[in-house]
Parts: sequence; C-alpha cells; structure tokens
Amino acid sequence: MKKILLALLLLFPVLLGVAQEVPDTSSANLLRRMDARMYRSQHKAGVDTAYIHIPDERWTLKTSSNMSWNTLGISHQDDEAGFDTILNSAPTYSQGFSVAWRWLELGVSVNPGWFFPRFKNNDQAYSISFYGNKFGMAATFRYSDSYAGQIISYPDSVRTAIPRGGSNVDLIGDFDAWYVFNGDKFSFAAPFSMMQVQKRSAGSPILSLSLRNGLTRFEGNSYQGAEEMRLMTNILAVGGGYAHNFITSSNWLLHFSVMANLSVLSYNKWYTKTDEYLMKNTFPDWVGIFQFSALHWKGKWFYGANFTIRGATYGTISQLSFSNARTEGHLVLGCRL
Repeated sequence: MKKILLALLLLFPVLLGVAQEVPDTSSANLLRRMDARMYRSQHKAGVDTAYIHIPDERWTLKTSSNMSWNTLGISHQDDEAGFDTILNSAPTYSQGFSVAWRWLELGVSVNPGWFFPRFKNNDQAYSISFYGNKFGMAATFRYSDSYAGQIISYPDSVRTAIPRGGSNVDLIGDFDAWYVFNGDKFSFAAPFSMMQVQKRSAGSPILSLSLRNGLTRFEGNSYQGAEEMRLMTNILAVGGGYAHNFITSSNWLLHFSVMANLSVLSYNKWYTKTDEYLMKNTFPDWVGIFQFSALHWKGKWFYGANFTIRGATYGTISQLSFSNARTEGHLVLGCRL
C-alpha cells in the first residue's frame, strides 16, 4: 500500500505537467489525444445543463477521512433450543487520497494503525464504484476478524461472550447496481464522486439490484457445545427507490437516497463439524441501502460529508434469521485544477 501511494504521488506531477503545455513529442501528443477523448466522453453525457454542470478542469484532488463498522445479528429458535447472537466489529479508520483525471479516478486509503498501534486491526476492505447519469454500480469486498458480542443459548438463556477476534467474516461481498430514470437532471456523481456539479434541485426514481454473499465463522463455545459453527449466506434481490439532490442558495448540496430490494434468489446454510442445515428460500428477504450527503462548493474547492448504510435481513427464526449492516462515514475535502 505504501508503494502504491508513493507511486501516485510521483506520477501525478508528471501527468499534470504533460497535460499542460509540453514539448511536441509523440508521448505528449498521445496524452493530449487521450485527454481530448476523455473530455469528449465526459461531455457526451446527455444532461440538462440548467441542472448539471460538467467541470472543464482536468484534475480533481481529494482527501477523505473514513470510518466504518459492521453489525451482525443471527437468531434461531425451535421447540427445544435456539440462540440469539449480536456482534459488532471494531470501527476501522483510514485516511484516503485520490486523483481524478477527467472522469477516471484512482485512490488509496492509509490505515492509521501503521503509525498508531491502538487503531490497528486486521480488517480490510476493497471497493470500486461507477456513477453514470443513467447507470451506476458499487462493489465492496471486505474481511474482518474484529467482531465481539455475545450468544444467548436457549432454553436456559445461557450467555456466552464472544471476545474480539473470536469470530470472523472470512469474506463478505456486496454488489449494488442501479438505473436512474431522470439522469439528465439528477446526478449521483455530484454528491459522491464529485465529477459533476448539481446546479438546481432534482430527484429521480431508481431501479436497483443487490447481490450479497459471505461466510461467517464462529470459533470456541459457539452453540450447544459445538467448537465451531459456520454460516454461509447468498442473496440476489431486486427493487427500487428514490433519490434527491437539494441545492440551497448558499451552494450546499444535500442528498438522500433510499433503495429497497426484495430477494428473488437465495442460498443460505449453517453447519458445524457434525451437522448441516440448508435454509429454504424465504420471502420477503430484503436488502436496503440508505445514503445521505452534505457537500459545499466554494470556487474550485469543495468539502462535506457522506454516510451510507447497507443492511440486509433474510431467513426465518425457525430456520435461521440473519441480519447484516455496514455503516460508512466520510469527511471529504477537495479541489479542481
């Protein structure tokens, strides 16, 4: 990660110098042609310029302070036994830096645990996103072994603490995609990637899709004396929602969006070393996404904050009821060159 960050810092001034007035060399001509093509592609978006402004500056520099955590809830109850489990991961902090050339952005995040051991944990997350005027998507893959909480076993209501690191999510993958019906006037890019500027208030209905999969492992005295229990979850859900950008007279952008998707396919099971149970497809399993952003523009500078909550719940308590939520918060500062 340090090498990637160093390479970005070294590469940016080189590209910036080449993209400006440079000697007439073949490599410089190539970069100028690439920049002209990206400019045309960026401005090809069919937007209503009374509502959306596409900046002419080549470069967008951003830094962001990030915090995220995960919550898991798992329940099972039958005539003889059952359990309830609530787990929370440790908050993960990072400082992000990114450089965008026209609409193409590359960034890295640095965990302060490298420098301050009290913030150090093994949680990792990798993400990629795209905010088009009509289509958009976001994919995240994350690993966590910092969960802590408790499991309550029935019928005797025995409480067993699950210490930090006593359970882990080997891999959780989220993929969300959406279609914006009013993409010529409403911009998802304005509050999140900052590649566009919303000039007037506008909103849009949304068609959305979510795909989630993961593997959660509990070690130790997890359930009725079992030394280890695993939970595999997979869900495909479709639905819709609504998003709106409010623009104030003082150049503040206030964004909110809600998407609610119902399951159309799911494959979930839990198992120990001796038992395995495949959950039947249940309805209505769902995946929900809530986003909020407040962003202020002042000349070429902008700053603000955005929050995203992605939650899912599926199954039944007689089989296995599973809920998962990930909360992310970002403080953003940037400028255009």
